Amino acid sequence: MRSRLIISALSVALCLSAGTMKSLAASSTDEVSFRYRISSVDMDTKLNPNGENLAKLDDLLSKEKISSVQRIELRASSSPEGPYFLNERYAHERAEHLMQLLSQRYPSLPASVWQVEEVAEDWNGVADYLRRSTEAYKNEALQIVRGNSPNRKELLQDLYAGEAWDDLYKYAFPWLRSVKLHIVYGEVRPQQDQQQEPQEPQEQVLQQQ
Repeated sequence: MRSRLIISALSVALCLSAGTMKSLAASSTDEVSFRYRISSVDMDTKLNPNGENLAKLDDLLSKEKISSVQRIELRASSSPEGPYFLNERYAHERAEHLMQLLSQRYPSLPASVWQVEEVAEDWNGVADYLRRSTEAYKNEALQIVRGNSPNRKELLQDLYAGEAWDDLYKYAFPWLRSVKLHIVYGEVRPQQDQQQEPQEPQEQVLQQQ
């Protein structure tokens, strides 16, 4: 008795090519940030969480991973207290000093990966802090910050007899004196196991007695 088993050539082709097709790993990103003391442009590893984040950066930019770094977006900022020209200088020098430090620490990192943004007064950071606040002055302070008035500092200092400004100075501003790194890695293409072209679909007929 003769039986006929028809196997779909599409399934055969998929099986044959399963180990040979290229797969693309989606590009990924990591973020690391460093804080700065007031009026300082040197990154202090003893200031929380700088030491921990520097160790994390050592892992993210290890010899095995550094070649896949596509770009590093660096955002250096200052908090709003003090004269604008000083805050502008602090933001610039924090960016320069940290890039110099990291270039020495990771010599194989090309200079072309850096994309730098300098923020003299991080009012967006102030607004983010206030949005999470539960204080009575929250809405009025937010209105002042979003109003983009040239005398925002004075208005905040007068709000609730100075309470709003004092709270910002203690709890928000220390986190706005910072440099944030956004690391973008390129796509990774795994090598083919074999250089075999997919077969054209066809039907194979297996006969057996």
